[in-house]
Amino acid sequence: MPELTNDVIRELYSVPPNEFMAKRSELADAARKRGDAAAAQAIGKLRKPTVSAYLVNALVHDDTSVVDELSALGDRMRAAQDALDAGVLRELTTERRKLVDTLTARALKKAERTDPPAALRDEVSGTFDAAVADADIAARLGQLQRAEQWSGFGFLPTGSPQLTVVRGGRDEKPAKKTSAKPKMSAADKRKQQRALSSARDAFAKAESTLDDANRTERQLGEQVRQLTRKLAKLQTQLDDARADLEQSRKDTAAAKSARREARAALDKAERDAPD
Repeated sequence: MPELTNDVIRELYSVPPNEFMAKRSELADAARKRGDAAAAQAIGKLRKPTVSAYLVNALVHDDTSVVDELSALGDRMRAAQDALDAGVLRELTTERRKLVDTLTARALKKAERTDPPAALRDEVSGTFDAAVADADIAARLGQLQRAEQWSGFGFLPTGSPQLTVVRGGRDEKPAKKTSAKPKMSAADKRKQQRALSSARDAFAKAESTLDDANRTERQLGEQVRQLTRKLAKLQTQLDDARADLEQSRKDTAAAKSARREARAALDKAERDAPD
Protein backbone atom coordinates (compact mmCIF):
# COMPACT_ATOMS: atom_id res chain seq x y z
CA MET A 1 0.00 0.00 0.00
CA PRO A 2 1.43 3.44 -0.92
CA GLU A 3 2.56 5.54 2.01
CA LEU A 4 -0.03 8.10 3.04
CA THR A 5 0.71 11.37 4.77
CA ASN A 6 0.14 11.55 8.50
CA ASP A 7 -2.23 14.47 7.95
CA VAL A 8 -4.55 12.32 5.82
CA ILE A 9 -4.51 9.41 8.29
CA ARG A 10 -4.93 11.76 11.26
CA GLU A 11 -7.90 13.48 9.61
CA LEU A 12 -9.57 10.18 8.79
CA TYR A 13 -9.07 8.54 12.18
CA SER A 14 -10.06 11.63 14.14
CA VAL A 15 -13.71 11.43 13.09
CA PRO A 16 -16.28 9.28 14.96
CA PRO A 17 -16.87 5.78 13.54
CA ASN A 18 -20.30 6.74 12.17
CA GLU A 19 -18.66 9.47 10.04
CA PHE A 20 -15.68 7.36 8.95
CA MET A 21 -17.08 5.99 5.67
CA ALA A 22 -18.19 9.41 4.40
CA LYS A 23 -14.83 10.99 5.35
CA ARG A 24 -12.93 8.13 3.70
CA SER A 25 -14.88 8.59 0.46
CA GLU A 26 -14.26 12.35 0.65
CA LEU A 27 -10.50 11.92 1.06
CA ALA A 28 -10.33 9.25 -1.64
CA ASP A 29 -12.27 11.46 -4.07
CA ALA A 30 -9.94 14.37 -3.29
CA ALA A 31 -6.93 12.16 -4.06
CA ARG A 32 -8.47 11.10 -7.37
CA LYS A 33 -9.11 14.71 -8.33
CA ARG A 34 -5.43 15.42 -7.62
CA GLY A 35 -4.59 12.61 -10.02
CA ASP A 36 -3.17 10.39 -7.25
CA ALA A 37 -4.96 7.11 -7.98
CA ALA A 38 -2.57 5.09 -5.78
CA ALA A 39 -3.34 7.24 -2.72
CA ALA A 40 -7.07 7.06 -3.45
CA GLN A 41 -6.87 3.27 -3.55
CA ALA A 42 -4.82 3.16 -0.34
CA ILE A 43 -7.31 5.41 1.44
CA GLY A 44 -10.16 3.18 0.28
CA LYS A 45 -8.52 0.19 1.99
CA LEU A 46 -8.30 1.84 5.41
CA ARG A 47 -10.73 0.17 7.77
CA LYS A 48 -13.22 1.81 10.09
CA PRO A 49 -12.05 1.75 13.72
CA THR A 50 -13.96 0.03 16.46
CA VAL A 51 -15.45 2.23 19.18
CA SER A 52 -12.66 1.39 21.62
CA ALA A 53 -9.97 2.11 19.02
CA TYR A 54 -11.64 5.43 18.21
CA LEU A 55 -11.68 6.45 21.89
CA VAL A 56 -7.91 5.82 22.14
CA ASN A 57 -7.25 7.60 18.83
CA ALA A 58 -9.33 10.60 19.88
CA LEU A 59 -7.38 11.05 23.13
CA VAL A 60 -4.04 10.80 21.31
CA HIS A 61 -5.16 13.35 18.70
CA ASP A 62 -6.19 15.67 21.53
CA ASP A 63 -2.97 15.15 23.52
CA THR A 64 0.06 13.87 21.63
CA SER A 65 2.07 13.61 24.88
CA VAL A 66 0.11 10.43 25.70
CA VAL A 67 2.30 8.44 23.30
CA ASP A 68 5.47 9.88 24.85
CA GLU A 69 4.30 8.94 28.37
CA LEU A 70 3.50 5.37 27.41
CA SER A 71 6.70 4.92 25.39
CA ALA A 72 8.92 6.39 28.12
CA LEU A 73 7.40 4.11 30.75
CA GLY A 74 7.84 1.11 28.46
CA ASP A 75 11.53 1.97 27.95
CA ARG A 76 12.08 2.21 31.71
CA MET A 77 10.36 -1.12 32.34
CA ARG A 78 12.40 -2.86 29.65
CA ALA A 79 15.58 -1.43 31.14
CA ALA A 80 14.59 -2.66 34.62
CA GLN A 81 13.80 -6.09 33.26
CA ASP A 82 17.11 -6.30 31.40
CA ALA A 83 18.87 -5.40 34.65
CA LEU A 84 16.80 -8.02 36.55
CA ASP A 85 15.90 -5.28 39.04
CA ALA A 86 12.74 -6.74 40.54
CA GLY A 87 12.26 -3.88 43.03
CA VAL A 88 12.28 -1.17 40.36
CA LEU A 89 10.12 -3.28 38.08
CA ARG A 90 7.50 -3.67 40.83
CA GLU A 91 7.42 0.11 41.31
CA LEU A 92 7.11 0.68 37.58
CA THR A 93 4.34 -1.90 37.37
CA THR A 94 2.34 0.13 39.92
CA GLU A 95 3.10 3.30 37.95
CA ARG A 96 2.00 1.53 34.79
CA ARG A 97 -1.32 0.53 36.28
CA LYS A 98 -2.01 4.07 37.49
CA LEU A 99 -1.11 5.58 34.11
CA VAL A 100 -3.32 3.13 32.21
CA ASP A 101 -6.24 3.79 34.58
CA THR A 102 -5.79 7.56 34.23
CA LEU A 103 -5.63 7.48 30.44
CA THR A 104 -8.62 5.14 30.26
CA ALA A 105 -10.68 7.51 32.42
CA ARG A 106 -9.61 10.49 30.28
CA ALA A 107 -10.51 8.73 27.03
CA LEU A 108 -13.96 7.74 28.31
CA LYS A 109 -14.62 11.19 29.75
CA LYS A 110 -13.62 12.90 26.51
CA ALA A 111 -16.18 10.76 24.65
CA GLU A 112 -18.76 11.46 27.40
CA ARG A 113 -19.00 7.75 28.22
CA THR A 114 -20.09 8.15 31.83
CA ASP A 115 -21.26 4.56 32.23
CA PRO A 116 -19.41 2.49 29.60
CA PRO A 117 -19.83 -1.28 29.28
CA ALA A 118 -17.13 -3.27 31.05
CA ALA A 119 -15.98 -4.75 27.74
CA LEU A 120 -15.43 -1.30 26.25
CA ARG A 121 -13.46 -0.11 29.28
CA ASP A 122 -11.33 -3.27 29.19
CA GLU A 123 -10.54 -2.81 25.50
CA VAL A 124 -9.48 0.81 26.01
CA SER A 125 -7.31 0.04 29.05
CA GLY A 126 -5.90 -3.06 27.35
CA THR A 127 -4.81 -0.95 24.39
CA PHE A 128 -2.98 1.57 26.58
CA ASP A 129 -1.43 -1.34 28.49
CA ALA A 130 -0.25 -2.95 25.26
CA ALA A 131 1.29 0.36 24.15
CA VAL A 132 3.54 0.32 27.22
CA ALA A 133 4.73 -3.19 26.44
CA ASP A 134 5.13 -2.81 22.67
CA ALA A 135 6.74 0.24 21.09
CA ASP A 136 5.19 -0.63 17.72
CA ILE A 137 1.70 -0.45 19.21
CA ALA A 138 2.55 2.88 20.86
CA ALA A 139 3.64 4.23 17.48
CA ARG A 140 0.26 3.28 15.95
CA LEU A 141 -1.81 5.10 18.53
CA GLY A 142 -3.93 7.69 16.78
CA GLN A 143 -4.60 5.49 13.75
CA LEU A 144 -5.73 2.23 15.34
CA GLN A 145 -8.38 0.19 13.60
CA ARG A 146 -9.12 -2.07 16.55
CA ALA A 147 -8.23 -2.48 20.20
CA GLU A 148 -4.84 -3.98 21.05
CA GLN A 149 -3.95 -6.50 23.74
CA TRP A 150 -0.49 -7.46 24.95
CA SER A 151 0.08 -11.20 24.93
CA GLY A 152 3.83 -11.47 24.32
CA PHE A 153 6.78 -12.21 26.55
CA GLY A 154 8.78 -9.85 28.73
CA PHE A 155 7.23 -7.94 31.62
CA LEU A 156 3.63 -8.95 32.16
CA PRO A 157 0.69 -6.59 31.77
CA THR A 158 -0.57 -7.32 35.28
CA GLY A 159 1.62 -8.26 38.21
CA SER A 160 5.28 -8.35 39.12
CA PRO A 161 8.09 -9.78 37.00
CA GLN A 162 8.40 -13.53 36.85
CA LEU A 163 11.86 -14.76 37.86
CA THR A 164 13.14 -18.31 37.46
CA VAL A 165 15.36 -19.66 40.23
CA VAL A 166 18.02 -22.10 39.01
CA ARG A 167 19.45 -24.44 41.64
CA GLY A 168 22.58 -26.57 41.30
CA GLY A 169 24.25 -29.41 43.19
CA ARG A 170 24.22 -33.15 43.05
CA ASP A 171 21.49 -33.56 45.63
CA GLU A 172 19.06 -31.33 43.81
CA LYS A 173 16.37 -33.06 41.88
CA PRO A 174 16.04 -31.89 38.33
CA ALA A 175 13.21 -29.50 37.79
CA LYS A 176 10.18 -31.00 36.23
CA LYS A 177 10.02 -30.06 32.62
CA THR A 178 6.85 -28.60 31.31
CA SER A 179 5.67 -29.49 27.87
CA ALA A 180 6.61 -26.70 25.51
CA LYS A 181 4.15 -25.45 22.97
CA PRO A 182 5.22 -26.72 19.57
CA LYS A 183 6.70 -23.97 17.46
CA MET A 184 5.20 -23.16 14.13
CA SER A 185 7.45 -23.68 11.18
CA ALA A 186 8.54 -20.75 9.05
CA ALA A 187 6.61 -22.15 6.10
CA ASP A 188 3.42 -22.42 8.17
CA LYS A 189 3.91 -18.86 9.43
CA ARG A 190 4.33 -17.58 5.89
CA LYS A 191 1.24 -19.54 4.85
CA GLN A 192 -0.80 -18.02 7.66
CA GLN A 193 0.49 -14.53 6.87
CA ARG A 194 -0.45 -14.96 3.21
CA ALA A 195 -3.91 -16.18 4.19
CA LEU A 196 -4.33 -13.24 6.59
CA SER A 197 -3.14 -10.75 3.97
CA SER A 198 -5.43 -12.27 1.36
CA ALA A 199 -8.41 -12.13 3.73
CA ARG A 200 -7.68 -8.49 4.59
CA ASP A 201 -7.39 -7.54 0.92
CA ALA A 202 -10.63 -9.37 0.13
CA PHE A 203 -12.43 -7.62 2.96
CA ALA A 204 -11.04 -4.23 1.92
CA LYS A 205 -12.12 -4.87 -1.66
CA ALA A 206 -15.61 -5.92 -0.56
CA GLU A 207 -15.89 -2.88 1.67
CA SER A 208 -14.72 -0.60 -1.15
CA THR A 209 -17.23 -2.22 -3.51
CA LEU A 210 -19.98 -1.64 -0.95
CA ASP A 211 -18.95 2.01 -0.64
CA ASP A 212 -19.11 2.40 -4.43
CA ALA A 213 -22.51 0.70 -4.54
CA ASN A 214 -23.83 2.95 -1.75
CA ARG A 215 -22.49 6.03 -3.51
CA THR A 216 -24.08 4.98 -6.82
CA GLU A 217 -27.37 4.24 -5.07
CA ARG A 218 -27.35 7.70 -3.47
CA GLN A 219 -26.60 9.36 -6.81
CA LEU A 220 -29.32 7.45 -8.66
CA GLY A 221 -31.76 8.07 -5.83
CA GLU A 222 -31.15 11.82 -6.09
CA GLN A 223 -31.52 11.64 -9.88
CA VAL A 224 -34.86 9.84 -9.52
CA ARG A 225 -36.04 12.45 -7.00
CA GLN A 226 -35.09 15.29 -9.35
CA LEU A 227 -36.81 13.63 -12.32
CA THR A 228 -39.89 12.93 -10.20
CA ARG A 229 -40.11 16.61 -9.30
CA LYS A 230 -39.72 17.54 -12.98
CA LEU A 231 -42.34 14.98 -13.96
CA ALA A 232 -44.80 16.36 -11.41
CA LYS A 233 -44.22 19.86 -12.76
CA LEU A 234 -44.68 18.69 -16.35
CA GLN A 235 -47.83 16.80 -15.37
CA THR A 236 -49.29 20.00 -13.92
CA GLN A 237 -48.38 21.89 -17.09
CA LEU A 238 -49.96 19.11 -19.19
CA ASP A 239 -53.18 19.23 -17.17
CA ASP A 240 -53.32 23.02 -17.56
CA ALA A 241 -52.67 22.74 -21.31
CA ARG A 242 -55.45 20.17 -21.69
CA ALA A 243 -57.87 22.41 -19.83
CA ASP A 244 -56.89 25.36 -22.03
CA LEU A 245 -57.34 23.20 -25.16
CA GLU A 246 -60.82 22.13 -24.04
CA GLN A 247 -61.79 25.73 -23.42
CA SER A 248 -60.33 26.74 -26.79
CA ARG A 249 -62.40 24.06 -28.52
CA LYS A 250 -65.55 25.41 -26.87
CA ASP A 251 -64.64 28.94 -27.91
CA THR A 252 -64.04 27.73 -31.49
CA ALA A 253 -67.42 25.95 -31.58
CA ALA A 254 -69.15 29.07 -30.28
CA ALA A 255 -67.36 31.20 -32.86
CA LYS A 256 -68.42 28.83 -35.66
CA SER A 257 -72.04 28.99 -34.47
CA ALA A 258 -71.94 32.78 -34.35
CA ARG A 259 -70.44 32.86 -37.84
CA ARG A 260 -73.21 30.65 -39.21
CA GLU A 261 -75.86 32.88 -37.69
CA ALA A 262 -74.14 35.98 -39.06
CA ARG A 263 -73.92 34.37 -42.51
CA ALA A 264 -77.59 33.48 -42.47
CA ALA A 265 -78.48 37.03 -41.48
CA LEU A 266 -76.30 38.39 -44.24
CA ASP A 267 -77.86 36.14 -46.87
CA LYS A 268 -81.37 37.17 -45.78
CA ALA A 269 -80.42 40.80 -45.83
CA GLU A 270 -79.04 40.49 -49.34
CA ARG A 271 -82.22 38.75 -50.55
CA ASP A 272 -84.48 41.35 -49.02
CA ALA A 273 -82.52 44.30 -50.30
CA PRO A 274 -84.21 46.19 -53.25
CA ASP A 275 -82.62 45.87 -56.64
